[in-house]
Amino acid sequence: MWRSIGAGVGGLPGTIVLPMIVYTVVGKYPNGKDIQVLNETKLFWCVLILSVVSVLVYFLHYKLTKERIAPQKKKKDENYNAIATLKALMKNRAFVMLCIASMLLIAFQFYYQSTYTYLFTDYYGKPGLYAMVTICTYGPMAIFIPIMNKLIKKFGKKELCAFGMAFATVACVILFLFRGTALAENPYIFLGLTFFSGLGQTFLVLEVWALVMDVIDYHEVRTGKREEGMAYAFFSFTRKLGQTLAGVGLNALLAVIHYDGQATQRGEMLSQDVLSKLYDISTLIPAIMLAIMALVLFLGYDLSKKKLVTVHEQLAEIRANEETE
Repeated sequence: MWRSIGAGVGGLPGTIVLPMIVYTVVGKYPNGKDIQVLNETKLFWCVLILSVVSVLVYFLHYKLTKERIAPQKKKKDENYNAIATLKALMKNRAFVMLCIASMLLIAFQFYYQSTYTYLFTDYYGKPGLYAMVTICTYGPMAIFIPIMNKLIKKFGKKELCAFGMAFATVACVILFLFRGTALAENPYIFLGLTFFSGLGQTFLVLEVWALVMDVIDYHEVRTGKREEGMAYAFFSFTRKLGQTLAGVGLNALLAVIHYDGQATQRGEMLSQDVLSKLYDISTLIPAIMLAIMALVLFLGYDLSKKKLVTVHEQLAEIRANEETE
């Protein structure tokens, strides 16, 4: 949980402060909305500062990290085969389903973060308000952190994450159904429902790495081997695929709706048809992605609360046998 919280809090300065700095007002649209464009010079210096700070933080992280629990020394497996390990992981249903869910989660996060930038700039004419999206998405974490462990013990990780994705789906579907109404024109109503969507996403965002440990434990029970390296490597690879999917998918959809990225710089307002379609892809596509994640977790990921109890009991037995050898 703390790993996910750190990622969310660490991103706040960039997502909140940057939109207030890097845009410059160059005029007004006929409807009175400000025409705001990116200032390349401001953007360059902001990114440069963030990059330098990031490198410094990485070095500090390395210097201040101390490994307090020494790994168990095991006899080297001379017959280790990475391909065979990967094949074994592919037979682990829970692992495969979690990779798919996590890939979609990353794709969803990158997609809506990028799409909402266009939405608040062109549809609402308030790019500075985009900073509230991050607060609405990650703010709910503060609500659940104190009680997360109690909820997990009562309901289970899989059950909470699946229900949360379904809840977030409903919030995005409602946003889509508002299309063409006065409610869709109000950015604060949009942010309110984004908060409820973030409320549902919180469980998977906070628990995704705990789920990784569960599938690794399950893999060890199934095969007798604890192959964390390959599991983490492939899992991380699928998350990078999610980033790629979001970038390629968004650019393709912007082309489909005939979005003109240079219109704002020319002082032109996008047509109502394009703005309407921009709203659609900002609400319907996230709803579909969340729905797929909910289905994957409900129907595909099979490490329920009850099954995990059995897995951990078997793992404890394996550990006890290792100590007696």
